[in-house]
Amino acid sequence: MPARWFPILSAECDGLHTLMGLDYNGIYLPAMIQCGLVVKISNQCGSNIPTVSIIRAKKGAYTWNDFLTEHGLDLEVEVHRNFGIRKYYLRVGRFQNGNFTIAQQLKQDNKPSLHFAGVRKNQMGLIASLASILE
Repeated sequence: MPARWFPILSAECDGLHTLMGLDYNGIYLPAMIQCGLVVKISNQCGSNIPTVSIIRAKKGAYTWNDFLTEHGLDLEVEVHRNFGIRKYYLRVGRFQNGNFTIAQQLKQDNKPSLHFAGVRKNQMGLIASLASILE
């Protein structure tokens, strides 16, 4: 499968939830919060906003690095800053000809194609790994 960067928190059609075949607000976001891969933090206005769990904010917190290591997944989480806003992406698949950065992908404005060979297998593996930590 060709590699692709998917935004972890994005209700748009190119988000990780699309790859997994899950409704963003109905299933994906609540599941991510339940398993600790997304946490809600308070902003200056007092609103709780979902944030990707990358660093261990408190003892015993579960992070994406913990998840990927525990389940032996060949995936990578990376941050991309655009106009000062951080957005976290998950690399799914392997790049054939060196690394393809998030910026390059955004510049080309490729929309994700869910018709790659092997996508369903990767999709099921990721969903099974997430389900195992929800039990």
